[in-house]
Amino acid sequence: MNRTTNCSLLLTCLILFAGCTQVEDLEKSANEPPVMVATQDLPSGTTLKPEHLKPSKRIKTDSLEDFVRPEEQDKAIGRKMIFNTREGHPILWSNFEELKSAETKNDKN
Repeated sequence: MNRTTNCSLLLTCLILFAGCTQVEDLEKSANEPPVMVATQDLPSGTTLKPEHLKPSKRIKTDSLEDFVRPEEQDKAIGRKMIFNTREGHPILWSNFEELKSAETKNDKN
C-alpha cells in the first residue's frame, strides 16, 4: 500500500470511530430521565411560574431525589426560590423556601 492509501484508511477508521461514539452518546442520553430546568436566570426570592420551567434530558446522575421532574412541576409552581438559579440549570427541591422551613421544623421535633 502506498502512503495515500494508508492515510485514506486511517481517515476512514477515525470517521467511523467518531460516528460510533456519537451513537453511543445518543443512546446514553435517551436513557437519562428528564428534569425541569430554568428558562431564564431566577434570582433568590422569585416565585416560580410555569414560564420559568422547561424539561431537559441533560442531567447525568444516579439520584433524582432533589430534581424537580416534569410530572412534579405543578407542585413547584408558586413556591418561592431561596437560591439563585441560572438559566439552563436544574430546578431543585432544596431551592424552595417551604421545604427548608419544613425541614427545620422536622429537625426540631
